[in-house]
Parts: sequence; structure tokens; C-alpha cells
Amino acid sequence: MRIELELDGLVGVYSRADDRVVLVVFTARSREEAQTSEEAAEVRAFAPPELPWKELAFWSTREALRDCLDQRGLGPAGGDVASQALGGVGLPPA
Repeated sequence: MRIELELDGLVGVYSRADDRVVLVVFTARSREEAQTSEEAAEVRAFAPPELPWKELAFWSTREALRDCLDQRGLGPAGGDVASQALGGVGLPPA
């Protein structure tokens, strides 16, 4: 599947010393509607307070989402959405 995106900016670069993966995350805007595929059986948009933090499979996804929200003023300084969604316990450390 192909989707056209317009990149907005860099969110961050994520890696761990014991992992051979480096993840580079950008914010982007889609020029078309998202669709399901073989790799994505479900596609859904979430408002920040509705993000399913406990269901995210990867530490890097949690960190990138938290960083993206922080950059948009929706993180700890603007009301820690991640912490609120987890019942005030905050996100686990990276």
C-alpha cells in the first residue's frame, strides 16, 4: 500500500544500547484517508486523552508519542495526557 505524506518535522531518534534498531520518527500529514492493509487490520484516529497507552506494544512507540505530545504542548507541561491515561502512574522508563 502506498500513502502520500507531507512531513512536518522530526519528533526524535530512538534506540537502546542492547538493541540493533534505530527508529527515526517524524510528524506528518496524510493527503488521503488511511486504510487497512495486511499489516494493519484496523486503522483509527485517537484524540490524545483516548490513546491506548497500555496497549502499545513497543517502548519506542510510547516514547515517540509522548515526545510528539510534549512538542505540541499536550504533554507534562500542558497536562500529562499519558499519565492521565494510565491513572496517574506515568509511562514506564525507556
